[in-house]
Amino acid sequence: MLLLPRPAALALVLVLSALALLFPTTARAQGLEGEVVDADGRRLLNALVSVQPGDASIRTDGTGRFALPTLRPGSYRVRVRRIGFREHTEQVVVQAGQRARLYVTLEPAAPLLDTVRVRVDPNTCDNATLAGFECRKQSGVGYLRDADELSARRPEQLFDLLSDLPGIRPVTSRGPNGVQEMAPSVRPSRCLKMLVNGRPEIAARWWTARDVVAVEYYNEWRHVPIAYRQIVDNVSCDLIVYWLTTAR
Repeated sequence: MLLLPRPAALALVLVLSALALLFPTTARAQGLEGEVVDADGRRLLNALVSVQPGDASIRTDGTGRFALPTLRPGSYRVRVRRIGFREHTEQVVVQAGQRARLYVTLEPAAPLLDTVRVRVDPNTCDNATLAGFECRKQSGVGYLRDADELSARRPEQLFDLLSDLPGIRPVTSRGPNGVQEMAPSVRPSRCLKMLVNGRPEIAARWWTARDVVAVEYYNEWRHVPIAYRQIVDNVSCDLIVYWLTTAR
């Protein structure tokens, strides 16, 4: 064994200490590091990187890079998010004493457009056919019920077709063959006009609630289609239009 003189040994210790300060050992802690780019390879600033389990998270810097150096060994679910891009998730395993690396490419998110609702002008619809009824139903003006809606109500009398609509009241009336029934009426300050298949009913009424396949009710004059205003011709009246199985 080589023994150095004491002054020489002290000098060697000082040299080694100085070298340790100048060239420290770079031990890499375990954890996760990586880079986030877009579909064109451009590095993304401010993307949020988070891991589960735990609540560790960090945002990418100006070079798109990030580092989470304090993760314990184990499996993590990594989420990467940034406004304007689709979220990216990936499972990563961190080994003891090592850093896992992750390279993420974020795809652009499809823009979300507001729903466009197109409303039909009811005054452009035919006033004498069922096709016109369907056209006006799309306008959202007035109260219009089609065959499916009426069937679900299981009407026995005319009042059953409209019983829950604003302004409608029951009144005792005579139906076909003089049979009494409950029919729709309105408040005393208003009158009520009725059309059948888009026209005033001329012959004696033969039909019942079960023959009605669609109905329209307008409780404000401004909502009455222009073609029907010319027939009703009274701003003080509500209007009911019955569509029967005989309608075209």
